[in-house]
Amino acid sequence: MDNTNVNRAYYFKSEITSAELTALFPEATTANQKALEYTEDYQSIEKNAQITQGDKSRKELGLGIDLLLTFMEAVNKKARVVKNEARFLLIAIQMTAEVARFRYIQNLVTKNFPNKFDSDNKVIQFEVSWRKISTAIYGDAKNGVFNKDYDFGFGKVRQVKDLQMGLLMYLGKPKSSNEANSTAYATTVL
Repeated sequence: MDNTNVNRAYYFKSEITSAELTALFPEATTANQKALEYTEDYQSIEKNAQITQGDKSRKELGLGIDLLLTFMEAVNKKARVVKNEARFLLIAIQMTAEVARFRYIQNLVTKNFPNKFDSDNKVIQFEVSWRKISTAIYGDAKNGVFNKDYDFGFGKVRQVKDLQMGLLMYLGKPKSSNEANSTAYATTVL
């Protein structure tokens, strides 16, 4: 299955059905479709990227288009090396999903796009706090203001606009018109 120059589809097992996999990757035959041994959470991917020794994390791996291309080339139609695959996923996830979620990360990636750069602690705090931030906006913000100060690991925040959110986690329909205003406000501060 790990022959070079063969179309393969690796996927997070809990995230896709067989029918969806075949529809998404018709060029990868069933014999070349394989569930990853690790899960889609950062901790599991970091462990497989072999960057979790001591206090190291994805922060030390860095971000940047050249780094992304390097790891993309290391996994595309090459014999499978789990370490390279996991490193590619860490970089790709941060440079796509996290950039869409957070303007702060988007600005760093845009500013440093051609160059490798290390993530700072604020980047990591945003990434690990997405659910908490989305929940706070969904449940405790009225007209763009929280009912209390929140600290998501990078200082206290009282106004939703200070978070510069790009994308919130879907938590269901708003329960009242005030919450609808709060959620609508959060998505328009882009």
